[in-house]
Amino acid sequence: MSMSLRRHATAAVLRPCAWALAALAALLLLAQPSAAQVERKHCDVCGRFWDSSPSRISFKLVFGKHMKSIIVCSPFCYCERLERHPDVEPVEIKVCYFPEAKDRLAGQIPVEKAAILYGVKGELEYSAAPFIAAFRSREEARKAQTRLGGELVSWETTYARCKKLASENDKPEEDDMGPVRRPR
Repeated sequence: MSMSLRRHATAAVLRPCAWALAALAALLLLAQPSAAQVERKHCDVCGRFWDSSPSRISFKLVFGKHMKSIIVCSPFCYCERLERHPDVEPVEIKVCYFPEAKDRLAGQIPVEKAAILYGVKGELEYSAAPFIAAFRSREEARKAQTRLGGELVSWETTYARCKKLASENDKPEEDDMGPVRRPR
């Protein structure tokens, strides 16, 4: 077989392979999830997926002229965070509206307006105990209480109980206002 015939035969075999590889690469690039699909928020204290927690809380810490948004998976983690920095002021504290909690983009309600079931059972395995479920009204919370259990309380009661639990918990070393993650 002559040299040019060999080149021609090799090119005839490689050309379809190159096109197949290019098509495969294009399909792989198109199948990549977007950044929004990959990026998930984590609890600032324990590292759980924040958007999976039905007890999730968001708030802002004010220190001096600066403000930092914080997200935590539960009232316990909220109190843990504040326990580490008693000199900073939390503002705009919001808790996840329970009936929509399975939706990652569920609405949140200001804690002072929330009716909270404290110590509920079931459904809340993705947040730190004690589990809570927040509702927009006491009537709505009472209806859910037969299914979820728990005690109907205010945010102040929830905060006081969780603050006591957090103060009794072993603490890691101080952080620098950044995320503190402890192994589960």
